[in-house]
Amino acid sequence: MPGRKIAVTLPSRLLGLPQMALPGGRRRKRGRGSHRRRRLKPMQIGIICLLLLGGVGLTLQAAVNARLRAAVGAPVLSALISFLVGAVPLGILAALGAFGRGRMPEGDGNPWWIWIGGLFGAFYVTLAVIGVPKVGAAVVVSCAVFGQLAAALMLDAFGWLGVPRAPLNGWRILGAVLLMAGVLLIQHKK
Repeated sequence: MPGRKIAVTLPSRLLGLPQMALPGGRRRKRGRGSHRRRRLKPMQIGIICLLLLGGVGLTLQAAVNARLRAAVGAPVLSALISFLVGAVPLGILAALGAFGRGRMPEGDGNPWWIWIGGLFGAFYVTLAVIGVPKVGAAVVVSCAVFGQLAAALMLDAFGWLGVPRAPLNGWRILGAVLLMAGVLLIQHKK
């Protein structure tokens, strides 16, 4: 469009991606008070803290399952034991209705792929059991986190599997690039 200016920021400059200016070619003012910070609600902070603890749990799970593999002698058996042990508290919580009483879906109004989520968990746990003794917990977890982020960016960008669309931008791409750099740096043990 003639007369339209493009606001360029550091991530977009580094990645060669222009960012959109405000309509009419005006740039957003950067003075005091013009930038509103989005404050997190206490519930959101609580959820973020629990997710961080979940991340700690995934790292501990990888190390514990690797030790279990050494004890039982087979990665798939140790993954199975891990899932069975995890299924017990899940069964208790489901029976108690701790997070609501659910129901099994009826009919064929749901996509077939809603039933295969556990396969991804089994795949990851088995690979983590094999990988931790060979490359270490930090490399296994950092690779998993990068893989999760790359897949999440694709799901968001294209709205696959019913995920709300969120377009890629320079900041998101820069974050993924920096995370990949972290994965590469974590592999250096000396």
